[in-house]
Amino acid sequence: MGRPATPSSDIPPYFNGLTNMWAIFRAVRRMASGYDGILSNHSLTVLPSVLGANARKKVVYYIQAYEPEYYGALPGIKNKVYEAISRQSYGMGLKQIVNAPIYLSYKEIEADACVPPGFDPAHFYPAVTRSSPQGRITLGCIGRHEPHKGTRDVLEAFEHLYKQDERYWLKVAYGNLPVGWTHPNVEVVIPSGDAELGDFYRSVDVYLAAGKVQPGAYHYPVMEALACGTPVIHTGYSPGTVENSWIIPQGGPVQFAEAIQAIDWNVARSKSMRGLGDVAPLSWPHVTHAFNRHLEDMLASR
Repeated sequence: MGRPATPSSDIPPYFNGLTNMWAIFRAVRRMASGYDGILSNHSLTVLPSVLGANARKKVVYYIQAYEPEYYGALPGIKNKVYEAISRQSYGMGLKQIVNAPIYLSYKEIEADACVPPGFDPAHFYPAVTRSSPQGRITLGCIGRHEPHKGTRDVLEAFEHLYKQDERYWLKVAYGNLPVGWTHPNVEVVIPSGDAELGDFYRSVDVYLAAGKVQPGAYHYPVMEALACGTPVIHTGYSPGTVENSWIIPQGGPVQFAEAIQAIDWNVARSKSMRGLGDVAPLSWPHVTHAFNRHLEDMLASR
C-alpha cells in the first residue's frame, strides 16, 4: 500500500504543477532505496523522479503524448514554464516506452519500445443489444476546456444539426462547457469511475472525438467507445481506422455534422463489430503483459 505524496503549501497555487513536482521529489527521495525501478508517466514527473532517486538507471519513462505541444497551445507564463520542463524531460537519457508508434522518433523523443494503452474489459464492453436509433439520435463527447481537444467543434456541429432536425441530442461527459453555453437538448453527465464511463459510451448512438493535435496517437475515449461497440467519428486517432469508424479532417464542425447526417446504421453496425475485434488486443491482460516484459528488460539492462 503506497503513501500519497503530499504537496507543499509554500508554492503559490497558480504553479500547482511545480507544487506536485516538489511533492514527488520528496516522496521518491524517501522511498527510492527500497525499489529496483521507478516509472514516470508524465513529463512533469521525470525531473523530480530522477533527482529524488539520484540514479537515472532506476527511472523508466512511459510517454503517452508529446506534452510540450499541449502546453504550448495554452496562454500564460505558467504554461510556457511547463512546456520547457516537458521538452527537457525527453533528453535526460532515460529508457523510454511510448504508447504509439508515431512517438518512437518524434521531435526530441527517441524511444526504446512501444506499448499501446489498454482498457479494462470489465467496464468497457458492448451492450447486449444495440439497435438503430428510433426517433431521438443521441451524440456523445467528453467535454474539455483545452482548445486542442475540440469540444467547441462538437458543440457547433450539434447546433448545426439541431437547427435542421430537433431529434438530435448531445450528452457531454464531465461538462467543461464554454462559459454561458447552454442548449435544451444537451445533457451533462458526470461519470463516477470507469463503470459509469462505460455506461456513458453505451448510452449514446455515436461518439465524437474532435482532437486537433498529434493525429495517429492513441486516444483513450476512441478506444473505450470502440470497446463498448459504439459507432465513432473522430479526427484521426488510434485505434480508429476507416474500417472500424469514420475519420474526418481536424478542425471542422461542418464535416462532423455532415458525417453524422450521412451515417448508414447498417454500416455503423459493421464498423462497430470490426472495432470490437481491433481493440481486443488492447485489453489490460494483453497490454500489461507486454509492458511488464519491457520494464523488466530495461531495468535489468541498466
